[in-house]
Parts: sequence; structure tokens; C-alpha cells
Amino acid sequence: MMMKPNIIIYGLGKYFQNLPGEQKEKFSEFNIIGYCDRDRNFAEQYTEYIEPSDLAGRNYDFIVITSMFYREIVNSLINEYGVDYKKIIIWEAERRKQDFNNPYGTFFAFGQFGEDYVIRNILKEKGIPVENATYIEIGVDNPFKGNNTYFLSLSGAEGILVEANPESINLIKVVRSNERILNKVVSDRKGAATFYIANDPALSSLSKENIELNGGIVQETLEIDSISINDILGMQEGTVVLSIDVEGYDKIVLQSIDFDLYQPEIICAEVGKPEKVLIEYMQKKGYCLCFCNNINCVWKRI
Repeated sequence: MMMKPNIIIYGLGKYFQNLPGEQKEKFSEFNIIGYCDRDRNFAEQYTEYIEPSDLAGRNYDFIVITSMFYREIVNSLINEYGVDYKKIIIWEAERRKQDFNNPYGTFFAFGQFGEDYVIRNILKEKGIPVENATYIEIGVDNPFKGNNTYFLSLSGAEGILVEANPESINLIKVVRSNERILNKVVSDRKGAATFYIANDPALSSLSKENIELNGGIVQETLEIDSISINDILGMQEGTVVLSIDVEGYDKIVLQSIDFDLYQPEIICAEVGKPEKVLIEYMQKKGYCLCFCNNINCVWKRI
């Protein structure tokens, strides 16, 4: 008989308290050895309460984060308490896996506005099995929420994830540990580039103006090593899906692709409503615009 993994639940607030019964039943698959939260008031409710600072001296198989503040908690666990990212489970990501593996054959979209559903249908149209659709995602931020390649990862496809914001890297490692992860700025210039960290991590950008235009506030300025889109494409043979979301620099990155060398079958880019000149440019490069929601555009190779 297999031993149940020993886990510590981290996050005892409303998210944990309001989990549906069917979700709470899944915890029966584990042996809960402790409960942890930054709010010490929970010590009165749980006899097995553990201070976050005491985690280092505990033996456990996994820490399961049951909070929507999972990004901050992940960084705290890894950076402050030295927890191995391979020992962290984010329950919200597990719930998305459960959605994906539903018994009804329903496709649950993870993309911001269903862009991944469009990508899936193009793959089907082209006769490319999802598990063979190698991918590159530039500007990941959240590895499962509002993400265009998560369904490919869950399907067994291989890919490369590129994210400039160091605050997002730990989260990406926890959820997508089997993929190659690069903490780089994608730019047509070599060397370090100035990168602006916004109060909303998803708005962080090379452009301070773009952050402010979208209602964000710059909280920190960092110098991050840069890499070109073509260098990334060269790391993987025959990339099928390319997703670009670099907050204000998407057109520059898209138009810097050397299409004589690299021809992804599908390209999704956050370019807003494309101008005629961009549509015609992509047509000349052998791509047809097949979807646009005035935020993201999806092109397929003709």
C-alpha cells in the first residue's frame, strides 16, 4: 500500500475556507501534518499550526498553497525560507489541471480571452497533434492563468518559457518545472536592458510609458540581460506555436523575426488591433491573420 504524501497546508484564509466540498475531499489523498499562515490568529483554530519561519525545521513531502496570493507566498517560501520549488504545489494550478483532465471531453481555455482555443483549432486544422506542438512563450508572467501555452504543456508538448520579471520566475518554476525557463528581456539589442517592474506584475515592461498608459505604477527598475527572438527560436528545432506578450514591444519583436530561418506554424501576439501595414507585412512573410480580439492576434502559416 502506497504511503500518502505528507503535506503542510499554507494559506488558511477565505480561499481555503471556501473551497468546494469536492476539492476538500481531494486532500484525503494526502496526510496533512500541519497548517501554516502568516496570520498568527489561526494558531487558535489549528492545533497543528506552524509559523512560516519554522518550516525550515520540518519534514514534509510538499507544501500546498491554498491562497490566491500564491505568487507572493512562493517567493517568500523560496527566497526567505529556502524551500525547494519542487516541493511546492499551488492548489489553484492543480484545479486548472483538474479542469483540463475533465471526463467530459470539454476544452477549458486558459488564455486571456480564449486564444488557446483558437490555437488548438488551428493545430487540429493543420493535422498537428497537440502533444507534438513545440512552443515558445515570450512574456509568461503567470504560467497557468491567462496563459496561451499551458494547455500544450499539460498535453505533453515541449517548450521554452521566457520571462523578464525575476519576481515571476519562481512561480513559473513551481508550475512548469519540466520546461526550459529563461529570465531574459527579449530585445533587438544585446547586453543588459532597463526593465520596469510594475505594481501589477503582468504590466511590467521595457516601456515605462506603457505601464502608466495601462494604469500601472512603476515600483522598481532593473537591468536584465537581453536576448533576441531569433536566438530563442534557434534553441528549438521546428517551433510550432510562438506566443508573444511583451507589453508594448510586441510589434517590434514580431517584425524582428528572421522568417527566412524560422517559420512557426502559429503566432499569437498582443499587438492590439493590427494596422493594414502589419497585416500585409505578415502576408508577405507567409502568414494569414485568422483571429483578432483587438488585444491579441493569431496568425497561421499559409
